[in-house]
Amino acid sequence: DLVAQADSLVFVDAASTNRCIGVYMVNSIWSQFEFPSGTYFNRANLAPVTIAVLEMCGIVAGALLAAQAIQQRPHSTPHHVHIVTDNTNAYYWSLSHKSQCPLLYFFLQLLSLIAAQNSLLITYSWTPSAANPVADAISRNFRGPGMSDHLQLLRRTCQQVPIPPAFLLSTKTASEWPQADPSRTIRLALMPLDGINFWGSVASST
Repeated sequence: DLVAQADSLVFVDAASTNRCIGVYMVNSIWSQFEFPSGTYFNRANLAPVTIAVLEMCGIVAGALLAAQAIQQRPHSTPHHVHIVTDNTNAYYWSLSHKSQCPLLYFFLQLLSLIAAQNSLLITYSWTPSAANPVADAISRNFRGPGMSDHLQLLRRTCQQVPIPPAFLLSTKTASEWPQADPSRTIRLALMPLDGINFWGSVASST
């Protein structure tokens, strides 16, 4: 059971109506941000950003924020981060680590760099939406029946943190590329890693 074996557990979710993405690292941190573009190139055609792309962005953001949080406290090497999504496409992209789409290729390369730079073992699983209520509430701005209860939970157990600006900028840049280019993608993926310590220490939850 990868969930039981993980040192850190991260849930991610996205809402297509507002392109909002929620990240919840259990008993540690949470974050909420809006995807920086409304379109991306898919098979060389400009297309609206889909829920699957938003969810994939959430997975990468979850890995990036987990790496930052883990740096603030002693941990084993490698540290096992398990990321849970309720989107099957994002789950399979993460597992296969293959895509010809420039934006998805960027996300996958960034995932690899996050893991390598921070000595992380990152695993993934899919869960039904009903089993992902906290990240779902974050992505919906806590607007819905019972969602305010999740906000109270987060305030008691987690610290809210911002998403690195360099991650948003590099994501927007990658969304504007009609074709994937390995060397250019790697250079772009290094941008968020350079600023991984930018939001300071994270208080341990009690």
